[in-house]
Amino acid sequence: MFATACGGIDQDWANRAKEAADSPVGNTGESNVGITAEQLLERVSEADRAARSVRTDFTGHFYGVPVHGDTSVTENGDIESHLTVKDREVHVLVVGDTEYTRMEEGTNKVLIDMIAKAPGYDPELEEPSESFVEFGKLLEGKYLKDEAVSRGTGLQSFDAILGGGPFTNGDDSAGENPDGDFDEDEDEYGGGYGGGYGDDVDHQLGDALHIDGIEVIPLVLTSRTRDLTSVLTMYVPTHGTPLPVRMTSDDDNDGKVDASVDTHYRAVDPDRTVTAPDEDRTVDMDTIMEDFFGSPGESDGPDGPDDPDDYGTDEDDEDDGGPVRA
Repeated sequence: MFATACGGIDQDWANRAKEAADSPVGNTGESNVGITAEQLLERVSEADRAARSVRTDFTGHFYGVPVHGDTSVTENGDIESHLTVKDREVHVLVVGDTEYTRMEEGTNKVLIDMIAKAPGYDPELEEPSESFVEFGKLLEGKYLKDEAVSRGTGLQSFDAILGGGPFTNGDDSAGENPDGDFDEDEDEYGGGYGGGYGDDVDHQLGDALHIDGIEVIPLVLTSRTRDLTSVLTMYVPTHGTPLPVRMTSDDDNDGKVDASVDTHYRAVDPDRTVTAPDEDRTVDMDTIMEDFFGSPGESDGPDGPDDPDDYGTDEDDEDDGGPVRA
């Protein structure tokens, strides 16, 4: 069905990728032109979700802050990612349905400072509270164990590492639509590409150009949410595996690139595995939230609140406008 809808793409691209000398994307293979922007976006999402035994290395910047790293997806779909923001590293392991995230000491400050450089950032509304900053520090140095939210998002996981970012418009929708199907009513894709862009999204194709010797076609997603218009551009090979070789974000549609990442892909050993860290190096998400914010209120249900600010008592919140350490 997918092959018919998208103009003949087959599902064997991953096998061909492993046979490529340098990269599973390039100037040969099935054509990715002659279809609509919506069909190309679906094709990109499908290729990302289907990635197995493939690694991507990426480099670029978020709001002027240098970033680089890599993501590998094993044959069974487990994931290992490294992301360096400025000079601090985030390490993510997805093993089965469990995700482990380790932030190097000082990472949260780097991330907070980075987000403050985003267009339209309002410190009065968006600056994190002292309790949230302290909570973030507790997460550094050990692997935070939680339910995997980036499972099924394939290679594009640097936004999942950040819990949202310039390429998800601040909304991590991967867990909401793990199959990545296009929903005409929602006008959004899951699977990590194009998700979280609200109801008013225009999909357009630009003119073909070359990046690092690869002919690509710009796939432009223009999103209008409330008073904000943002533009995400993915540069997709005109032939072969439809994985972007570059992504850029113009968060406020002023014609300036606010974030940009270049990607390079290669096959990895199909026998590679991802191993969960030892228990003494991990901390459970629910446990650390209870230790810091106190037990969740009865109204939050057995699974606790969705937001750290929901921890603590009403009396605590009245003291300083937010939760205090129990």
